[in-house]
Amino acid sequence: MTISDICSTDNMPPIIEKEFLYLLQSNDDKLSAMNHHFLINDYNGKDFISNLPPDIIYEILKYFSPQEISVRIATLSKIFYQYSHNPLLWKDLNFEPFTNFSIEKLQRIMSFSISNVTNFDESDTINVFNKDNNNDRVNGIRSLIISGRESLDFYEILTLSPFLYSLKYLDVSYCYGINESSVELLLQICPQLNTLIAKSCISMNEQAFCSLSGFKLLKILKLNYDSSLTDLALTTMATWLTNLENLTLKGIANISDW
Repeated sequence: MTISDICSTDNMPPIIEKEFLYLLQSNDDKLSAMNHHFLINDYNGKDFISNLPPDIIYEILKYFSPQEISVRIATLSKIFYQYSHNPLLWKDLNFEPFTNFSIEKLQRIMSFSISNVTNFDESDTINVFNKDNNNDRVNGIRSLIISGRESLDFYEILTLSPFLYSLKYLDVSYCYGINESSVELLLQICPQLNTLIAKSCISMNEQAFCSLSGFKLLKILKLNYDSSLTDLALTTMATWLTNLENLTLKGIANISDW
């Protein structure tokens, strides 16, 4: 949902819509300086939004995309900078509408999910593999949808690795760069994964599917239209994925009827 969508709905009280429009569009002709002055004076010299209880502010921020929070809202003030970095906002991310973003832009956006980190250091890409890593530096992302990103491969996953340790739900459908090496890397950085959606990942071979058996906590697995899936890979997964509750296979011609 975009800023325009929010301000055109009835989900926000009019006064909140008005103040957010002013904060996010400083040159908006529709809001006069007189009206803004009135709002400030009415709330002890502070803008209306900053005076709301934190729980209300978080509910408002949920209407904005990760792009809008990281690029626009976080730069409004110190208060909004702090709210924008709260892990509560970064538990469930959907990047499907942003498949054309550069990996650097995705990295900057996802860096907001790391608790108590003011400046993200690229060395965290390596530190994520250190089991003694401080828990305060571990992010809280639990769900990530990045389907349709054709460029997603081993190197892009490695770049995003500091943000994926707590991941439980991952959708990489139609990510044509996902292969055996990518799966092996995900095994290292996503030990808590319990749901994997990997439809039409055309670069995955039989060994890549066999490697999925390493996700010991996996409960839900969807592999629709993955033409390289074989009986051997399916048998391997059935043997080792002892927690699996839901396996979805559609449009796969290379496996026998069980």
